[in-house]
Parts: sequence; structure tokens; C-alpha cells
Amino acid sequence: MTYTNRFIALSCVAASVFATSCVNEFEEGQAPVSGEGYYISLTGDINEGGVESRAHWDINSNDQSLAFTWDASDNEMKSFVWSNNAFIDFDGSKKYSATTVTPNTDDKKQAQLQITTGLSQAYAQGDVIWAVSPLKDTNIGLDNKVTFTLPDGFTQTALNSTEHLKDYVLMSGTGTVSAANTASISFNVLPAIYRFKITNTESEDLTVNEVSISGPFCDKAELSMDNGTVTPTYSVSNGTYAIKVTIPDEGLTVAANTTAYLYALVFPTNTSSISDNITLSFNGKYGDTSADYTKTAPCKNLYYNNINSNTYYDLEVPVSNPAYNDIFSFTADDNLKSLGYGQSYQIKYTNNGATITWSSSNEEIVAVDATTGMLKVKTLVGGDAKITASVIKGDVSFTKTVDVTVAQGRFDFSFGEGLAPWRFDTSQTETKNATSTSDGIKTTVTMGEKSSGGVYRADLLLVFKEDLYIDALNYPILAVKITPPDGWTQGRNSNGAFKLEINEGDSSTTFGGYYQGDINSDNNAFTLLKPDAIEEGSPAWVYFDLRKKFKSGNIPQDGPKKVRRFKFVVADNKNLKTYDLYWVKTFASVEELQSFVDSETASN
Repeated sequence: MTYTNRFIALSCVAASVFATSCVNEFEEGQAPVSGEGYYISLTGDINEGGVESRAHWDINSNDQSLAFTWDASDNEMKSFVWSNNAFIDFDGSKKYSATTVTPNTDDKKQAQLQITTGLSQAYAQGDVIWAVSPLKDTNIGLDNKVTFTLPDGFTQTALNSTEHLKDYVLMSGTGTVSAANTASISFNVLPAIYRFKITNTESEDLTVNEVSISGPFCDKAELSMDNGTVTPTYSVSNGTYAIKVTIPDEGLTVAANTTAYLYALVFPTNTSSISDNITLSFNGKYGDTSADYTKTAPCKNLYYNNINSNTYYDLEVPVSNPAYNDIFSFTADDNLKSLGYGQSYQIKYTNNGATITWSSSNEEIVAVDATTGMLKVKTLVGGDAKITASVIKGDVSFTKTVDVTVAQGRFDFSFGEGLAPWRFDTSQTETKNATSTSDGIKTTVTMGEKSSGGVYRADLLLVFKEDLYIDALNYPILAVKITPPDGWTQGRNSNGAFKLEINEGDSSTTFGGYYQGDINSDNNAFTLLKPDAIEEGSPAWVYFDLRKKFKSGNIPQDGPKKVRRFKFVVADNKNLKTYDLYWVKTFASVEELQSFVDSETASN
């Protein structure tokens, strides 16, 4: 089991044979704790990695992340001491002492902890001091164990709030007294926190009544001293535990097209239980229509290896009106998260007799056909858009939305309807006379003839002095389906050139050089996917690996990079005046390209 540690240093001196105390680091010269019995005062820096710590969870309003903060107005820290594996009583035969926590007013990451009740006997070397929050009398057992049990459910009275979890946080610090009467305390935060991320996908308000998850979770934790090694131990119970978050009778409102959060705690489960199933349930309403949601899946599908302490676990709960779902609903589709430049893509959905009108929040990123829902990517730099379906059936009307993302550096250009946004590079004399025709499947390019005669050329330009992103890290394989001039082979030949030219700026001095790969170069940047299957007049699949060294160096491979020049050079062809262009796409690997080509070939 994994725990997150915080460190508090204690610098203590023996005040007398009857008392042990520490100097207050916040106020120089403050008198040490006095009185009968044996006392110890704890102070230190409660900070790790800049995160405010201790006492309970709060929610940062700007990004909904966790913050661990002291709350001086509601201080429930308690301390107790073990000698060997038995409790030492405080004055009055109490098993623990109240512990005052005073946050530093200038630095909320620092606090003073002061045990307020003396021990019935002196601290001894090897004694273990515990500081725990929160702690009740009912937690202390006669068997020298401290037990924390989670409730059957939590009641949350406001969205985006963790106030209802404070009684069950279980922050435990452990320190061992040395011969010099000094000690260090390492704090642990035991529970895992579950965040139910409720997304209302409708254009009307949602009332939330309850969210719960059941699975192989633990509802009980114990702190004790191991009898064999005399060391502090944590243990949790096993079994099936339901985490339930209920709310007041009137419910909590999640506004239309917004996301809100509900929170619950559980003690981490053992790895041996991680393959068991979990069930997520949701209960809410749209007006008088109940909106219930249940999903069951192996725990490891969500949490991989183990549920760890001091960790957020987001449980996505997308909620829509079930009455509307019977009429229209989107089909879950991960492809919408990584559309490619130039791509046309049909949104997947089910429709039961309704009239649908489509619109896009950003036509410059992704346009949508108002009647069919066919997407068309317009950008060459990546971006996001929200696609809205306006639904009408009889006297019922509503809207549903889905988010789409264009991935920077992913190409998906098809040329059945023409070359755009590609164009001919008319800076070359013979290319000025090039023409093209399309038949719905491919575009046939008729190259221009060099003025001296005998060779043909038609360079294909995507951008020049415009912005474009390529990504040699995530989409390094740039592939083209093309019917090449006669006699193309991998490597050197005299039948013409097919080159890729990439330039970051307006000159040839960027990216460490001018990037060029062609069929007539020694580095073989151009590769035939199936060289043995090439037949005269038939399509070939060729690709460039953007990770390989081009003519003048390597393209950076740490993510998307902006370029200003990107073109294919199709030149010096002697045997054929035309070439057919089907598509240009990028892939994560050659294997992904091969799989796509195999699928395309099988479907033809």
C-alpha cells in the first residue's frame, strides 16, 4: 500500500527530570509548556512540494484540485503514545491528549502542534508518538488499537465541496523519541478520495439525488503497534463496501451543459481485490423524468494496480435525459478526440424519427453539414469545436452537444473530390501548366512539360508562408497512396523524383537545415510499403519516417512543431505525364499504416 508522507521536525530539550518541552519556532522566547507530569511540544514545516497540508481537504475553486489545509476554528488533532506495544496513559488515565494546532499566520504551510496533557510517566527512548486527526473516544480500543470506520454514506449539502468528509480524513503522524529527547514525525494521509464528475449534457437543469459506487473497498482502518517488531502498523479490512453520497431532499442542481462534483472517501483496497467488479450508480431527475445510470466493470479497468492513499479518482458520470435518448443520442466515439487535418468524418448517432439540424461552434476549426452531420476539418494547426445537434420530434425539441478535437500534426487528406487545401507550386515553370481532375475516388494530376521538353513536373504544395503543425513524436509516419510514374523503385533510379520538403521558416536555416527526402537519395527517406507488390499503373503506398535524418538534420521529436513550407516534389519524370493521388495521412507507426492499408485493401 502506498502512503504520501509529510515531514515535521521536532527539536526538543529536557526542561527537567519531570518535563520535556520544545521551543516555539514561531515566537522567539515563548515560555515552554509548564505544569505537572511530562509534556512535549511539536512544531514544524508542514509542506511538501508546495502543497498546503493537514487537517482536511478543501477544493481550489479555480481548477477543482485538492488542497490540504489547517482549520484553526475546528481543531480535532489528538495525540497518544505507545511504549513497546502498550499505551501510556496521560494524566487522568486518558489514552490521548488534545493537541493544539496553531497555523502560522504568515505561512499557512507551517503550524505548531502542542500536546496539552502530561503523561503519567516520563517519555523514554523508543516511545512512539502519534498525532491523529480526527479522533473520537470511540476510536480508542482496549486492545491498544485505534480504529477508524467509514459510514455507510456521506451527505453532501453543496456541490464542489468536501466539508462533509472532514470527520473521516484520518491524517496520522508518527514519531519516535530518541535518547536526546528529539523526534521526527512523518504524517500519512490514509483514505483515497473519489470525485464523482457529474456532467449534465442537456440544455436543461439536472437535479442530483444520489451517486454511489460499490466494490472491493475497505471501510475500516487500524493503527497499532506490531507485537513482533514493535513498529507502527496500518491495516485495512477487506470486503465489499458501498460508497454512497446522498444529498438533501430538495436535491442539488447541476446547470445545463455544466460539470459539478460530489466527493466520497474509502480506505485503499488490497491489490488482490483489484480484479473484482465495481458498480457505479447515479440517481437524478430532469423535471419529472428520472435519469438513472448504472455501470459495472472490473476495478482494475479504472484503477490499474491499486487504490492509493491521498489520491483523486475521477469517476465520469455523463448524464442525459433518458426521454431524449429514446429519440436521439450520440454514439461514444474516441475518433472525435483526434481528428486529422483535411479529414471528412461522419458523426455517429442514433435517431428515432427526429429532424436534426447540425451546427459547429467554430467553423474555422471543424465545419459540419447542417443536414447530414458530416464533419470537415478546416484547420492546419489543431483546435477544438463543439458540435450541436438541434433535435425536433413532434412537439419535443432539445439540443445535444459533443466535443471534437483536431490533433496537431495528424494528416488525413483524401483527394476524391479534389486537391484542396493542397495546390500546385507554380513557382516552378512547368508546374504552372499542371492540371487536375477528380472522379470521387482519386485526383489525376497532369504534369506540365519542361520548356526544353522531355520531362514533366507538378509539385504539390500544402503550405508556403502559412502555419502548419507536424508531429514527429506522435505521428511520425507520413504516408501517400499514389499511382507513380513507370519504373519507380526504392532507392536510386533515373525515372524521376518524389521528394518531401519541409522548412520551418522562410529560409533553409531552420530545424538545423532544409529537410528533404526523396527516392533518389542515399538515406532512402522514401520507402515503399509493399515494394514487391508494385505493378505498373497500380497504386503504391509510400511513406516518409519523420524521425529519420533528412538531408540536413533531424526534425525535433518532442511534440508538434510549426512549419511554413511543406510540399511534395514530383519532378523529372520521363515515362509518364500523369499521376493519381488518393490520400495523404500520418500514422503513429508503420504497423498502424500497414493495418490501415490491409483494411482498405480488404474492403475494395
